[in-house]
Amino acid sequence: MKKRALRLSQENKSPKNDLFSDEKASGWEGFNFWNYLILRVLGIATAFGLGFWILDSLYHWRYITTGSQTLWHALVLDITPHALFIRLTVMVSCWIGGVGIAYYLLRQKQAEAELRKSEARYHTIFEGVQDAIFVERVTGEIVDVNARACKMYGYSYQELITKSVGDLVPPEYWPEDAASGWRVPDRPVQSLNLRADGERFPVEVTGQMQNIEGEEMLLIVVRDITRRRRAKRALAQERDLLHALMENLPDLIYFKDTDSRFTRINRAEAQVLGVEKPQDAVGKTDFDYFTSEHAQDAFQDERRIVETGQPLIDKLEKIQYADGIFRWVTSTKVPIKDENGEVVGLVGVSRDVNERVQAEARIQRLLEQQLAVHQLAIAMGKTRQLDTLYETIYDHIKDLMAVSSFLISFYDRTRNIIQAEFVTHNEEPFDVSELPPIPLAKPGQGGQSRVIHTGEPLYIADWRASRRENGTEYTITDEGGVQEGPPPPSVKEQRTNSAILAPLKIGGETIGVMQVQSCQLDAFTSEDLDLLEAIANVASISIQNARLYESLQQELSERRRAEAALRDSEAWLRHVLDSVPHMIFAKDIHGRY
Repeated sequence: MKKRALRLSQENKSPKNDLFSDEKASGWEGFNFWNYLILRVLGIATAFGLGFWILDSLYHWRYITTGSQTLWHALVLDITPHALFIRLTVMVSCWIGGVGIAYYLLRQKQAEAELRKSEARYHTIFEGVQDAIFVERVTGEIVDVNARACKMYGYSYQELITKSVGDLVPPEYWPEDAASGWRVPDRPVQSLNLRADGERFPVEVTGQMQNIEGEEMLLIVVRDITRRRRAKRALAQERDLLHALMENLPDLIYFKDTDSRFTRINRAEAQVLGVEKPQDAVGKTDFDYFTSEHAQDAFQDERRIVETGQPLIDKLEKIQYADGIFRWVTSTKVPIKDENGEVVGLVGVSRDVNERVQAEARIQRLLEQQLAVHQLAIAMGKTRQLDTLYETIYDHIKDLMAVSSFLISFYDRTRNIIQAEFVTHNEEPFDVSELPPIPLAKPGQGGQSRVIHTGEPLYIADWRASRRENGTEYTITDEGGVQEGPPPPSVKEQRTNSAILAPLKIGGETIGVMQVQSCQLDAFTSEDLDLLEAIANVASISIQNARLYESLQQELSERRRAEAALRDSEAWLRHVLDSVPHMIFAKDIHGRY
């Protein structure tokens, strides 16, 4: 190792017998005293060459004079492969020599490195967060800010650190004691702040006290919650809208978990279930409110929705309301999924379509009835026999409505009576000769009499009550006879309990009544009455034509019989004349033959 001697100068003075000397200096070159720590730190096996090593590795030196002592400081660098650092302090007192003390500063340098790393991490966090960070004095002066704060408030860094907290907070949001200093909020506080352009925006503020370079300062974190407020406002609007819809829509709305238990329902659904408050149904299922058949069917549908994730759209169902009435509804049920796409429940909407279904049924029935009337008209046009015609009418009617008895009666104006002309009872024809004629009752009384008086169809929902109030009733006995009065209690199930009657009209004049009776109470509808009236209108013409045809046939038959009798009489007279032996002649009043 090449030996280098560095001379320490004190301006124009140089201490004698100094610790270091150059090649020309006299005396031992190196330390006069050392301990083994120096050897261990420097990685030297023996004390030999210590001075040369130190001198060869000397990098920086300086001196300080303090009274009678002079301190030389030398920094020894890179003296080992691990770049250890040694600070050498030499204290010299006058000329008699010196004492050197080496301090091992590895830990100090490691601590400094860790400090630099910590500062780097702090800077990364300070500048990398999405929140604004302020370092403030308690008086409100801003000492430092991060880049996010500049962007959030619209200032440059130089502009922002010249501001105070009061410049960023509207006066109405200042604390009452702001004049005495700004305090650290003990919990997150929401407030309004001001941007550089004057815009107010909502923030959430948190903070804590920090000792920075010996001074108590506020470390404040400000989060812009504009998006959160908007999301919260939108969520509130959606919640209010959902609440308004659920409370005011007539549709039945319900939410269920994966086990088909109600988690929420609206008031309309609560009324259907028969519960006082919607909350009363939470935790219950359809089995608690509906028929087992419907509940099981709905449960199976909902299991498929939960297992497959596929919705159920517009299924037509017939359900029983809490009042016991069955009504038609269409049900749509869709799955509710979490962020992972797993089904966590379902929401259903059922709409009461009872009137629509009934209207569709009425339309369908009317079409069927119109077709039936058309077919009846065709069938009636093929026969001129009254009995066949009556049977054809009955066959069509019994396929369209509930019939226990069917009657066709005609009104005789000359005698003012109503006479039955065709009757079936329990699908069997009845001999109408057994039925006595019924005198036409006063207006408002009787069943057939009222139809003849008004010319309008009549629906008697409760036949028994109607008969008790007015009118004569005849009962067909088991033997096929007829008796006046209601049937005995033994045949209660077979007696008439409701009926519909329609007038038979020709040229606007009522000539008779067509009547359908049922053993069921209130067995007919207004559509049934309309149908019977339509059939009666078509049948009236056919019946009248058939009756005219029958009358003509009867007249022709009588004429033929008279002509035959006349011919027989003439033949008999000729035979008598030809058989008499006497001369027979005839003259008129003028004596002519």
